[in-house]
Amino acid sequence: MLSKEQQMVIGKVIPWLNDFFGGSGDPEQTDAVEICTGLSDFLIANFGTDTQSLKNMFLAVQKRLHGMDVGWVFRVTGADDRVPLVEQDVTQQLVLMPWHLSFRPEHSQKGKSKMLNIIRCAADFLEKPYDSLTNPIQLWLPPGLPAAGEPLPDFALGHSIGFTKSLAIKAILFAVHKMKDLSDEDVKHILPQLQALYNFRCTCHTTGSSKFDRFRSLQDKFAEAARPRPDPIQVSTLLMAQAKEEGLAWTECASFMIDDFNGGSTNDAKKLSELETSIVVIYPSLDLDTQQLIDYHWQLYAPKQSAIPYKALATTAFFQGRQSQEVRFVRRKVQYFLFKLQDAKRLKKKINLATGYLDVELFEKFRVMNPQLKVENFRFLADVGAKVASGVPDSQISESDADLDVQKAELAKAMAKVAKEVAGWSSYQEKKSDFARSAKGLAAEAQDEQKALQKQAVEKWQENRYPVRDLQEASHAITFAETCVRKFQDEQSIPDCNMFKVFWMNPSVLGYDSYSGMQAAVATYAPLVAEDPAKTVMIIAEYVEANVGEATQKISECLSQPENRLLVREVLMCFDQNSIPAQSKRPGFHKFFIALSDQCDKEGRLISEFSKSALWKRQMLPVTVKNSVTPIPMLAQKDMVDPRRGFSQAGVVTDLASKPSRRKQWIAGFNIPGAFHDALWQGLTLQQPSGVSWVDVFAYDHSVAEALMRRAASPAVPAPQGIYVGVVWADTNSRDDKHTEKGAAIDSRKENAKISRWLQSSIRRKLQYLAQEKVISIPDWKPLVSFKDMREVPAVQEKDFVATFPGAADTIPFKATYLEEMDKKLNNPDLRDQWDRFVKDHNECYNKSGKPHQGEKRSADEAAGGPPQKKARLLSSESLNPESLTVEQVKEKEGPVVEIDQKTYKIFFTSKGSIWIQTTSCEVELDDTSPLALTFGKFKINEEAEAALKGDKVEMMDVGFGSDVDMCGARKLSDNKPEISPLKTLRAHLQLMEEKKMDVTSIEFACHKLKPRVEKDSAGDAQDRVFDVKKCDPCVFIPQPTPRKITNKKAQPDWDDVGSIALTSPDTKAGWNLKDGSHVEGLVSLKQRWVLMDNDQGLTFNPEKPGIYLTGPIKIEAKKLVRVA
Repeated sequence: MLSKEQQMVIGKVIPWLNDFFGGSGDPEQTDAVEICTGLSDFLIANFGTDTQSLKNMFLAVQKRLHGMDVGWVFRVTGADDRVPLVEQDVTQQLVLMPWHLSFRPEHSQKGKSKMLNIIRCAADFLEKPYDSLTNPIQLWLPPGLPAAGEPLPDFALGHSIGFTKSLAIKAILFAVHKMKDLSDEDVKHILPQLQALYNFRCTCHTTGSSKFDRFRSLQDKFAEAARPRPDPIQVSTLLMAQAKEEGLAWTECASFMIDDFNGGSTNDAKKLSELETSIVVIYPSLDLDTQQLIDYHWQLYAPKQSAIPYKALATTAFFQGRQSQEVRFVRRKVQYFLFKLQDAKRLKKKINLATGYLDVELFEKFRVMNPQLKVENFRFLADVGAKVASGVPDSQISESDADLDVQKAELAKAMAKVAKEVAGWSSYQEKKSDFARSAKGLAAEAQDEQKALQKQAVEKWQENRYPVRDLQEASHAITFAETCVRKFQDEQSIPDCNMFKVFWMNPSVLGYDSYSGMQAAVATYAPLVAEDPAKTVMIIAEYVEANVGEATQKISECLSQPENRLLVREVLMCFDQNSIPAQSKRPGFHKFFIALSDQCDKEGRLISEFSKSALWKRQMLPVTVKNSVTPIPMLAQKDMVDPRRGFSQAGVVTDLASKPSRRKQWIAGFNIPGAFHDALWQGLTLQQPSGVSWVDVFAYDHSVAEALMRRAASPAVPAPQGIYVGVVWADTNSRDDKHTEKGAAIDSRKENAKISRWLQSSIRRKLQYLAQEKVISIPDWKPLVSFKDMREVPAVQEKDFVATFPGAADTIPFKATYLEEMDKKLNNPDLRDQWDRFVKDHNECYNKSGKPHQGEKRSADEAAGGPPQKKARLLSSESLNPESLTVEQVKEKEGPVVEIDQKTYKIFFTSKGSIWIQTTSCEVELDDTSPLALTFGKFKINEEAEAALKGDKVEMMDVGFGSDVDMCGARKLSDNKPEISPLKTLRAHLQLMEEKKMDVTSIEFACHKLKPRVEKDSAGDAQDRVFDVKKCDPCVFIPQPTPRKITNKKAQPDWDDVGSIALTSPDTKAGWNLKDGSHVEGLVSLKQRWVLMDNDQGLTFNPEKPGIYLTGPIKIEAKKLVRVA
């Protein structure tokens, strides 16, 4: 509440503004105003060429305020002084000063503000500090501004919404500077209000179209209850400006301009009403004097309280081109209005501008509802030149008329009651939907904070205990490994004498470069074994090529060179026979080599402590650990990885990977290095504290890292604490013996960098997964805590529903008891018919079954509700199969068919590309969320896609997303168990992934960049979980004929590729528009589909075969055959 002192100060400022900018105050004069009439005109006239003087006034007031509150400068956010960079559909937030915003009407997208609103806004700002956080000024960057990032000129920024606020701010500060009787003591009483007029928050947003930016600026103001609704003159002026800009005549474009304006929003509050539309259309056709008179009068008084309310301009006279009478009509209204205003002032009584004697007459005649009432009976129509009767005949109301009036009243009451209940139910559903949506946002916000801390802990732990780098050569790898190990030793206080070294070499991952890489590695690392002979060991995996014996011999000779000073033994590892597929031709064992230093003590015993290990002694795996033998399974083909693979291969099941890629994974998986780990430490005596470094010399996958993670958490034998170091330096890129791929030379540096990045990401995912499964512990890593929503859930009060029953989200049936009551009350046939039509219309919208509620309790499903379901369209066999063809006749007419049996119905694809559906024994309803069939074809990305798009010779489908509300089908592949998801928005798919505890921030999204965020309202509260999606690389799908032929009985096309027949057949190809996926007949369409791969290869989201979907749910009668395309 305002104090007396504040009221006194405001009582000084507002009258001063009226006196300084106002007119005579005489309601019979043309300047009859009591508020600002031309603030912007005044500022242009006095400061248009000298803006610095106006800025100095504002600075002087700011300095005065600083003197009263020294700490103010430290509490506010510094103002921006550079031209902002505004991107399409991105809201930019700025902090500005009063001298940054223009005072020129041409810098407001809606034009000049109504003066009535300026003084009202100024009064609001003086009573309560302007809250720019919740109600910011929305900016518009007018043409002629400097480039983004350049210094911001004074009074240069335009207004999309908020020109009135901007002028009110300037008016208040101008008054404070000019008023001589406003002392410092007065200013202190409104100090917070004046401080809020500096360093205020603004926003800037563009749709990319000046036309729709202009429309949106007015539409947003329409929907805000806190602001006066713009009058039709403002709308007309805005639309005419747009028409002029596009070079169109108003008479030709008015209709579609208004349609464009109303079509810019689904919110009815942002649309023009029928009354407003008629004024917007007719206003430009009025003569200039009439326009100016109406505009001036509405500047002085709000239209509803003025002499000319909207309904006065929507009369017939204004649509008959009688311009000679327009000015007379308007002037007569205004003069009578001013007379009443002046008379009220003289008598000092309350002004009543709403009703008069003619209104009383109108209300009285409507009250009795005389059926003999005619238009001529209303004398107020004389104002617009209509002929009226000299008097109104007395009402003769009989008993039957009275009864009819009662029934009419009951009918009106019932309709109003139903409308009120429907509105209340719709409001409840909207609140419930908002509550559920905001709950997702709140949960996501809480989860994001926890996930960020988890990610930080995992990344730190990976960098400390599992570092990976790509390096140019082996010597650089040694330097990196020694640096990491030294840091590990210092952190754990491990002396050099207790530090072991294990060099793990798996040359099989080098492909055709295995032998050359092995030579370089042995030459580099063998001296390290000699440097620390007691604590160092090398473990080398055998590479299996076409000639196993030759490969083994090469590696053995390489290790046994005298200059290497190594003692080498073969180790035989046997796989678990039950894990080897029956069709596999691979041997059930693999040879490894273990190499120690050949240095001995005086008694001839090996210095190396690893000579005591079971691995060195037994030369076989697995070994017995704690009286049991743990079998070593062969890595399943589905678990094999390829760090260099792109989406074009990842989009298919892994068993289609190339043979060389699979061969590199023959001795992969954490079980193999885990078995070596157990055998290596069995038999050794360890001094505490002790440590070990495992250097993965040819790092390629996460096998060794995962084995060390699991053994550190639950060791099978006592082992020192360890660090894993992965180094990627050798050439692993050749896929043939010519060191090329598809005939082109490969840049090994780029490929190694790709392997390194993949391996770092893979280790982090494995750490996160094992921590979530409580297999390992990571410092500072905490499990996610489920979000608990403590807000009050929206509820519906059933006692408020008398006529209807609040059912499910889209179902509000009438109560049977209420219908019975209405049947008793209405006995007039016309009124009964009117009520029946009303009930039918209501059921059509809110109760598809048409059955009234009989009093049973609401089920849990009804209480929960859900989104409205689409109404299925009944397909008539008479129109879609006029010849009444049978399946056999279709085969004779269109050739062989592919039949897809779906139990209750069958889908037929003919060799000519037609699609038919036949029901079996009952009526069937098909939804539009599952594909009828998939299509065969080829994906092209990056350069290939760009070339295809430029050529435009081939019909292709553009694959990708413009936003997270685009539709797509999807499926998830995890442990080779596909989970098919229905057609829905990308946002819904991603939210489902998050509900399943997936970290969508780590998804490798083919051709896109994905950024999850929480959408917030103006108060900063979470509203929904959304995803910013940006397509960064082109991707297209080109349909191709299926390689399987219909005539081949053993290899016919099936559900997963038969759709290509419809897309590529010469008879039906022309009916498809692949650019948007539509079909000319409108019953089916082609939609993109994506697959989520969640396995050791990574978490990837890639496009896969598009599907042919119905455009909406359909119903087909029993035993009917219809053609849908």
